[in-house]
Amino acid sequence: MRARWSPPWARAGRRCAPRSTPHDTHRTAPAGPCRDLRSRADHHPGAIQPFGVFLAIEPDGERIAFASANAQGELGRAAGDLIGATLGDLFPAEPLLKLRELIRAERYAPTNFTSVVLPSGRMADATVHRSGAFVLLELMPKAAGDADREASLAAAAISRAQLLIQEVRRAADLSAMLTVAVDEIRALTGFARVMAYRFDDDHHGEVVAESVASELEPFLGLHYPATDIPSQARRMYLLQRVRQIPDVEAVPVDVLGAPSGNGAAGGPSTGPRQLDLTYSVLRAVSPYHVEYLRNMGVRATFAISIIVEDRLWGMIVGHHDAPRGIDCTMRGLLDLVGQTLSIMVDIRGTADRRSQLAARNAALETIEAELADADSIGAALAAVGDELLEVMGAGGAYVRIGGAQATFGMTPPESICRSVLARLSEGETSHAAHAELGAVDTGLVVWRTIASGAAAIFLPNNPGDGIVWFRPERRHSVAWGGDPTAPIHVDPQTGRLGPRRSFAKWVEIVEGTSQPFTATDIEVAQRLRRALITSLLRISEERLTWVRNFDALTGLLRREIAETRLRRTVAAIDHGVVGVLLVAINRLGAIAERYGVRQGEQVLVAAARRLQQTMRKGEFCARFGEESFMLVVRRDGVDDLRRLGAEILDRFRQPVLEDERALTVSVRVGIAVHPGASADLLVATALAAEREAAKDKRGRWVLFERPPERQAPSAADYELEIAPALARGEFRAVFQPIVRLADGVTVGVEALARWRSALFGDVSPALFVPAAVEAGQIFPLTTAMLDMTFKATGAALREGRLDYVSVNLDLSLLERRSFPAVVLSALHRNGLSASHLVLEVTESALASESAIAALAQLRETGVRIAIDDFGVGYSSLAYLSRMPIDLVKIDRGFIAGAASDDRGAALFSSIASLIGSLGFAAVVEGVETSVQQGIAIARGCVYGQGFLFSRPLEADALAAHLAGDRSG
Repeated sequence: MRARWSPPWARAGRRCAPRSTPHDTHRTAPAGPCRDLRSRADHHPGAIQPFGVFLAIEPDGERIAFASANAQGELGRAAGDLIGATLGDLFPAEPLLKLRELIRAERYAPTNFTSVVLPSGRMADATVHRSGAFVLLELMPKAAGDADREASLAAAAISRAQLLIQEVRRAADLSAMLTVAVDEIRALTGFARVMAYRFDDDHHGEVVAESVASELEPFLGLHYPATDIPSQARRMYLLQRVRQIPDVEAVPVDVLGAPSGNGAAGGPSTGPRQLDLTYSVLRAVSPYHVEYLRNMGVRATFAISIIVEDRLWGMIVGHHDAPRGIDCTMRGLLDLVGQTLSIMVDIRGTADRRSQLAARNAALETIEAELADADSIGAALAAVGDELLEVMGAGGAYVRIGGAQATFGMTPPESICRSVLARLSEGETSHAAHAELGAVDTGLVVWRTIASGAAAIFLPNNPGDGIVWFRPERRHSVAWGGDPTAPIHVDPQTGRLGPRRSFAKWVEIVEGTSQPFTATDIEVAQRLRRALITSLLRISEERLTWVRNFDALTGLLRREIAETRLRRTVAAIDHGVVGVLLVAINRLGAIAERYGVRQGEQVLVAAARRLQQTMRKGEFCARFGEESFMLVVRRDGVDDLRRLGAEILDRFRQPVLEDERALTVSVRVGIAVHPGASADLLVATALAAEREAAKDKRGRWVLFERPPERQAPSAADYELEIAPALARGEFRAVFQPIVRLADGVTVGVEALARWRSALFGDVSPALFVPAAVEAGQIFPLTTAMLDMTFKATGAALREGRLDYVSVNLDLSLLERRSFPAVVLSALHRNGLSASHLVLEVTESALASESAIAALAQLRETGVRIAIDDFGVGYSSLAYLSRMPIDLVKIDRGFIAGAASDDRGAALFSSIASLIGSLGFAAVVEGVETSVQQGIAIARGCVYGQGFLFSRPLEADALAAHLAGDRSG
């Protein structure tokens, strides 16, 4: 939302004083009549200004349905006689041909006009546009004169307009641009005064540039209330970009129409056939606006709309003290100038916002960096309190997160701050800003010296959480063109309502408001909100990860943490041995089945306590599996480990639970020792020993001093090993280039996960990816891949040597609400934008509505989405066209088939053609020969990857590849 500014007459605690005494001392009339008067449209349906002749024509048959009452002077026939006639009855062949060409164009545009000779013999500009069921033809006679001179003047005007546009483009800033514009437009049009208005967010206008004759009083710097241009008139200025009134005193001319069921033939246009004159050049002016101009001493005027982002940003307005018009050539030029100004104002505004953001960027980055590494949001913000105020130009700030609250700088009491945050959040979801808190709650007026205005951001999930920035009061004056508290004049004799009569300078002393919050302020606030949300999600994820390090039931370490500590223990040993004991409880499932799950859990807890009793200082115990534990001990020799195994068996000969059941369980123990087994193989060796011990159902211990011969691991082995392997850093990323097929230049890379296991050697992704999903480790594996990928490719992406990097995404990750924030956080940590990343999913993602929604959310952040291995899954191209994706990777089987037989070639060609027709970029996978490369190029494919260009590269090899690519 934008910062609000109420009109001066709606404000409390203001003082208005005249700089020079206005002539009109009357005040506002009752609210109802005023509202009715202000809401009148700035046009008069059924009437035109008399500087031209108006006809409304039915397109079929070119029959005239409406005509202006002044038609006879130029067309030689009375308006009533024209109704039912055709254009062919009025114009000879040459002008008729010109008019028919315009009619075929139909569209409205200020440049859609021609010159024709009227039946009166005079030359006229003719404009045509469609309005509902009619084509409106407007004929504007030209003053008698030398045609050659007129052409010369038009050429000079065009040349000057072109120079004007060049000067506007070269202007140093917005003020200089508007100053150039009003000077040159005044020279072009010959008007005595030309002004540039700029509207604020409440539609009040300010004269920000002016070119005026020396004998006239300047209006530069004066403000005009929103009531001067009612909302319906404002809409008209958006639709018709150039508007003129050549003579304020001219009497409007009625438009007469054919019978309509409730009106007589030749009468004023009424009923169902009433015309829409929105785009009419001749459209009459409301009497209210005519009187307003008279009161200003204006006889002729024009207005050019400046439109930015579909809003009326401002206008260029010309005033003259005698009748003066602009012909269609000038009107078209002014429209072009107006559109150029609109574009340049937009560009300047964007540049100004970027400049303002750059000025705050250092403070922003300090806050974001603190949040990125914080364990506590409150502590992080406390460390950057000064920057928190600086970045929003605030005198104070209030922070409330998770119920905890803090203040920085000058603020009202915390209870008041909390109330302000709650009030501003009403009806808003992310942010709000208000330059006048007293208008939100009159009770806040007492705090205006430190908190006249406030901006706030709101955090999701926890109502009441957010940040409020306070700005102090900015006491200032506003010069108005007339008393803004009296926009309506009431005639003392008749009680008639009319526009104000005085435009004498009136100075308002504004109190109780702060410096308004700009679009840049809002953009900064939203950026901080995103940083806060990302940090909150990261902290929550880290806390969850920390919780996952400990078993919720037994309180023991989880396996992966224990294995990390095991490596440290082995590395630190200088004498004796390190033993790993895996202790599994026999028939725990039978106990749970007979006595209930709760009883089984109690047995596990009791077993954990009993095992901890065997530990010495510096040794530790962990939960290893559903029914097993891992002990890591340091002893003097192997015999000590044998004795420990026997002790554990003895301890479990006693009941594990001291209750009426006196349950007794047996255990089996597998022991591995270092030195003997290497550090990386200790757990696997102990697991093999435990499996050997399991062959004796009564329970025993087995010690292996050396690893047994390796057997092919099972899926369960992989699942158990994924988390420890991640902790040991056994996974890495390799990169296969994606190239332009025409020249082989690398434009992107696909990151591929590889696992070299200490236990199993090199493991295929086809084996470890499903294992990671089953083990619940696909999320940490993917986040690790993102970090490795961005670190390896970040420099190349930032320097433009790579356009993007793609990473494969398992569908299960799309169910995690925090995943988009995790992706964006990883990008931000590495200084990358969302557009640098492509996430690849398989076609099966398109079969899930929730997955499609999650992909759409990711795509909205700027991340691109690709369908991998297209053609072997569920989707059809017609279905694909509606999906939130950017790239399609054609499965390698299609290019292989294209090179082998005609049918395969035809299939590849049709797939490539259809993908291109849907507007998707296509990447051909598995290009291994130059023949396949040629086929892909011939079928219009631009990108490809495969062994022909490069095998997957390690990170250092990728850097060398890109360096060679660039030098080549």
